[in-house]
Amino acid sequence: MLISCCSKRRGIAPEAETYIVRVFDDDRKFYDFADGTAYSTDLIAAATICKEWGADIINASLGGSNYNRIEEDFFKDLYYKSGILTVAAAGNGGDDRHVYPAAYEGVLSVGAVDESLNMAKFSTWDPSTTDILAPGVNILSTFKENEYVTFSGTSMAAPHATGALALMLSYINDTQKDINAQDVFNALKHTTTSIDTSRDGRKLASNDDTDASHTIGIIDVYASIEYLESYKSEAKGRSPVISQKGSSNPSCENEVRLDITTDSKGGEIYYRLKRRSDQKVIWIAGPNTLDNNSEYSKNACLDPEDCYQFDIRDKGGDGISGEGGIELFYDGHKLYGGGDFHDGEMLKFGDCT
Repeated sequence: MLISCCSKRRGIAPEAETYIVRVFDDDRKFYDFADGTAYSTDLIAAATICKEWGADIINASLGGSNYNRIEEDFFKDLYYKSGILTVAAAGNGGDDRHVYPAAYEGVLSVGAVDESLNMAKFSTWDPSTTDILAPGVNILSTFKENEYVTFSGTSMAAPHATGALALMLSYINDTQKDINAQDVFNALKHTTTSIDTSRDGRKLASNDDTDASHTIGIIDVYASIEYLESYKSEAKGRSPVISQKGSSNPSCENEVRLDITTDSKGGEIYYRLKRRSDQKVIWIAGPNTLDNNSEYSKNACLDPEDCYQFDIRDKGGDGISGEGGIELFYDGHKLYGGGDFHDGEMLKFGDCT
């Protein structure tokens, strides 16, 4: 089994630079012809090669049921620190079990639909981890001995999403818009096409359907690029992630508010607030977003019956020094204050029982 990686720095479509890196050896066959096994170290080593070769996207049409903390931290760092988008197959168990690396944070998990845009019966789908759906039934593919055969599986769906991301990065490269990996990831997730179907009582809906209990849909490349075109051209080309301190919206019941004062290395700080029930991102600011020695605020009104997770990270590993720091408030109570969080801090609040 292989993973593939490509880079917009060398040009995506039509002259794409794609690299194939072996993960399984010759004795570890796949597609149910023999037992297919590999190690986390193999996957990490292959992805590291992609990173060193300047990849912007990694496709991993593989997965397993065993969670590995080191593996997760590696892929999170690829996403948050290196800006590399990893796409992985959600799994073919036909249930909601977690398959890794797809279920890791910072990895785009792709389920499968058929030619009628119905969710494939074999496709794994978990509302907390599966991000999008893509064609994955009867897909023509290259095979051994220079043959072409058709396969079905989320391993076939993941490359469709990878291709969509490649087109989006190509657009960004051509227009020279300042849009980071997190923006591209979220653009693809939030412009999906709704499908009117259900499986085992679980209705699938577009991410724009606010009445849906879970948000998932089929990739729509045209809509994603239109979404990127709507980014404002002022400043660095992206709509402001957070406002200047003191200009936040009026307070509300169950308000969460974040105040940040950066030090001389503001670009090293990045953060995210997400809702735990469906992994919806409320706030996100990537590296190189915040200015040095500046003050910012961000606020939102939250559901008191839900659980939320706030993460703040520092690429430099020294937190915010001097008179800088952060303060996080929820429902009038101060949850955190200070800048001595070294390389990062995470806390949960709300109804997390």
